[in-house]
Amino acid sequence: MGKEKMNQKHELKKLDRMPERMRLLARIEKAFENPAEFYRFERIVFPVLEHPRAYNAFAKSGLFDERAPVTVRVRTGEEMMLRISGLLSVLRGYEENKMNDIPHPLKFYLEEEVFFSPAHKKEEIVEHREWAISMIGDEGPIAEAEITQIFWKAFEKLGLGDRVQFRINAIGCASCRNGFRSSLTSFLRTRILRFCKQCRRNAKISNVKVLQCENEECKQILEQAPQVLDFLCEICKKHLKGILEFLEGAGIPYFLDHSLFFEGLWYDTIVFEFVYRASAEGETPSPVVIMAEGGRMMRAGEAAYGKRLDVAGGALFIDRLEQILIDKGKLGLGQKKIEVFFAHLSDAAKKKSFPLLEELRQAGVSVEESLGKDSIKSQLNIAERIRAKIALILGQKEALDSTIIVREMESGIQETIPQDKLIEFLKKKLKKGA
Repeated sequence: MGKEKMNQKHELKKLDRMPERMRLLARIEKAFENPAEFYRFERIVFPVLEHPRAYNAFAKSGLFDERAPVTVRVRTGEEMMLRISGLLSVLRGYEENKMNDIPHPLKFYLEEEVFFSPAHKKEEIVEHREWAISMIGDEGPIAEAEITQIFWKAFEKLGLGDRVQFRINAIGCASCRNGFRSSLTSFLRTRILRFCKQCRRNAKISNVKVLQCENEECKQILEQAPQVLDFLCEICKKHLKGILEFLEGAGIPYFLDHSLFFEGLWYDTIVFEFVYRASAEGETPSPVVIMAEGGRMMRAGEAAYGKRLDVAGGALFIDRLEQILIDKGKLGLGQKKIEVFFAHLSDAAKKKSFPLLEELRQAGVSVEESLGKDSIKSQLNIAERIRAKIALILGQKEALDSTIIVREMESGIQETIPQDKLIEFLKKKLKKGA
């Protein structure tokens, strides 16, 4: 097999989702959906194929400068665009579905595949799974506060709260942003030759990119650089202060990062990100992984609606979070928890299995079975392999007199009980052994 075909096969394999991985992804999605639905966010779905014309306004506003859309040609010869962002899909749908007639604020979440080409590698296509959340129609800091709360509680639920850092920055609105940019340009102009080559290149594209340089010499120079917070108008200052007060009240630790900017994307005014660091405090610092990003989306809202539209949103990179949980040894989050295994001893018992299994399902008892096997030994071997606590054994005699054998797998102790008492009996026994 050629190298190109091998690479294609590898790329396809990355998109495959086998049962164990799906169980982990389901846990991740549930961790985010539960707090989102508590705060009255509703699930919404959009197609993966979009018409490029619906996104022309976003492109003209410079929102695709960092992540370019991926287009495909369908059988009719028409060019279509793959979904680039769930948050932008919401804004596109807002106008087309006349959501402005619905009482605001509107709260949505969605979980979709997204595709884009990075600005520096436009020949490549990046695909990842995204869990996105959006609030439309609230101009106050509560929008960012609720979105942050939902992300934070989900990370805590997944056992990552001690390694996650929330970073936030106010980058200014249209009325106060230019003052900072002009001051930063003047600062860099007289010092640019002292910066590294990458910074000199970045300065030609966007001066705020220089603020994120990790070169120690560059960082020392930037200590004297103007800070965006000093140029904020009173409205932006009040908005940022309101968010931080909500975070403090909720007990969410935050880091005010003056270098955080999302140039060429759809976030503005307020920007934030959640990062994960594998090393604990006091250990050798490890590279951070950006797990989620978000902020205000005023330019995107105006591009979609044609006039001011207050929008805040955030997006989780599910694939990155999944890999973190695997690396951290939390793959067990996705392991299927089996408490009871159902075994049968005859064809007569097998035929009476479905009604009994359905009763267990409706009662919320997690049950594994292997009705395709006839050997009781092979069935009980499966029960041991999946570490079931209890085995239910239905033989021909039990099928006739409506009883069932309940065996404790660890001790081997077993007893026969009436089938109509099984649910109550199991719940007590499982609760006792929990």
